[in-house]
Amino acid sequence: VNGGSAVLQRDYVTDERGEFEIALDGAPEKVIVFIKAGNNDEQPFTLHRAYKIKQLNPQLVSNLHPFRVLNGFDEIAAGLTVQVRTADDEKCLAVDGGSAVLQRDYVTDERGEFEIALDGAQGNVDVLIKVGNQDERRFTLNGDGAPHSGLFLRLTGGDAFVAGGAQGYQSIVTMTITRNENGMELPITDEVTWTLESSTVNLPLSSIWNRDAGAKNGLMWVTSDTASVDGTTTWDEDKIEGTAPTGSTVYLADVVGSRTIKVKATLASSETVTSEDFTFGAGPLSEFGTLSAGSSIMWASKYQSGNQTSNGDYPSIFEGDDNSFPAATICNGSVKNKVTTTPGNVGATATDAGFTPQEGGWDNPKKPSPDSTYAGRYANTSNMATAEQLLAVSKYDSSHNASGKAAGRKGAALAADWILDAAWTGEVFFGGYEFNAFSVNVGSGEVDWWFVGNNSSTPGVVCRKVG
Repeated sequence: VNGGSAVLQRDYVTDERGEFEIALDGAPEKVIVFIKAGNNDEQPFTLHRAYKIKQLNPQLVSNLHPFRVLNGFDEIAAGLTVQVRTADDEKCLAVDGGSAVLQRDYVTDERGEFEIALDGAQGNVDVLIKVGNQDERRFTLNGDGAPHSGLFLRLTGGDAFVAGGAQGYQSIVTMTITRNENGMELPITDEVTWTLESSTVNLPLSSIWNRDAGAKNGLMWVTSDTASVDGTTTWDEDKIEGTAPTGSTVYLADVVGSRTIKVKATLASSETVTSEDFTFGAGPLSEFGTLSAGSSIMWASKYQSGNQTSNGDYPSIFEGDDNSFPAATICNGSVKNKVTTTPGNVGATATDAGFTPQEGGWDNPKKPSPDSTYAGRYANTSNMATAEQLLAVSKYDSSHNASGKAAGRKGAALAADWILDAAWTGEVFFGGYEFNAFSVNVGSGEVDWWFVGNNSSTPGVVCRKVG
């Protein structure tokens, strides 16, 4: 608000980190803004007022009271300091050396969660929780560790897997149902029917997630929390893959990530209990922001090669004009650059000012001529995906089994129904006397290369998420 008038539009300039901040006046619960950078189309973003604090089901008997913190965009807020104090000085969080502890700081874990462990049987304890600069919020904890009698359903696990893990690019949530009687947890021996009440994928719709937000593609029932999802699954049906379990402890795997679920357990006696919302951590799909079905690469308006120099560099260069580099410009890349390659797969070197080239995200770059090929990178300022990022969401195929973590790929791009078969990477190699660009087939993990000297091909383009 400026001079009593509402400001509906404003220009911002990014700083040296490419960042800018929108400071909202007042305290609106939610504001939808449209952001336009350069000649790109406007993109909508939702700005929320404050962190969200969710009280989860307590662990009975042990008197542990878990909470989860989400940021304004419903993303997990890990590593965040949370201040907790009792609202009544007659109650305490803990007893330390005979003294009552009335206030304590907690730090959220990788799932955005922290636990308050109350000492003794104090009955209801009101606590005030403060995150960041927002106002305190009041919650009531049952200090006797027994919130109610009846069925109790707890979901754990579901960690982030952007970088993969022991079982590859997947995450598993463990779901356990017990019965509470007089403050005691009792196991369930009846057969249990498990139902997915809701599933919501929190990724860019109609682009990175090209299905209905409630689609179940990418979920699979597994037999343990260390099970490995079959990476050859095509994920082409809106259902949970695998055999539905009937035990009191079951395991649900997700290869998509950033998905919020709610489950219901029903006993043979028709008793039911429904979980609170549970959100899987982010997966490799969260690295991407936009997707384009196809784009010619059309390199380059200027292209020349030279002989190898004494230090091993080939002084070959390419550069483009505003229309010669659409695969890069889709991802906000500058086309007016000059790049030379260097030996040893150490990345490209920009020869003019303003570029900070990165090393390619390879374990072993594929080379048609190992003795004369030198890997580099193109579109240094763009947000084009790396080969490793694209392999992470590709379907597993033993004939295209790249080394390293990419071998654990689970086909997340197929679960998301990407509207392309192959995508350009931001990677280039120099073989002999010609530049070649890499693409990755997400349906198989096959890595291909294409000559880029005034040539054209039509893989799609997937841009990395900015910010």
